[in-house]
Amino acid sequence: MRGLVTSSARIIMLATGLLAAVLIVVAIGINEGEIVVLTTTDEHHRSHDTQVWIVELEGEPYLRAGNARVGWLARLRATPTVHLHRDGKESVYRALPQEVDGVRRRLNEAMSEKYGLADRFVGRFIDRSGSIPVRLVPAGDEPPGEAPAHDAGDALALEDDPS
Repeated sequence: MRGLVTSSARIIMLATGLLAAVLIVVAIGINEGEIVVLTTTDEHHRSHDTQVWIVELEGEPYLRAGNARVGWLARLRATPTVHLHRDGKESVYRALPQEVDGVRRRLNEAMSEKYGLADRFVGRFIDRSGSIPVRLVPAGDEPPGEAPAHDAGDALALEDDPS
């Protein structure tokens, strides 16, 4: 009996070690691509930095939130002036959620093209049909009366700040 327990324990330890090795190789092998830092402000005027993916759609920067409960999305809805740290520079933008299926589809395609395997990997765990595209317009450049477009959508970010 003792030999059976030892053999079972060895098999479990070997399987666990192999799984850990595979996960490490996959994590190292997936290039996350360009990651920018989005700074949002909460109701107490505290800044929150979040790492997010970014793509250009028709020459304009867009972000993608995985669902409506994402903290950075809630903060930019309340205070749409955000700071973006990209390529060593900080720029100020007005964040405009674009909850329109056509924009969502184009954004998801652009993210998939730019981020490849990393985007497909994350997509295995997150339903992209409810993602929320966020258009960034340079502060002061937004057209008069510009308001976010809406439909029944929700919202991906690699958030290092869960609040």
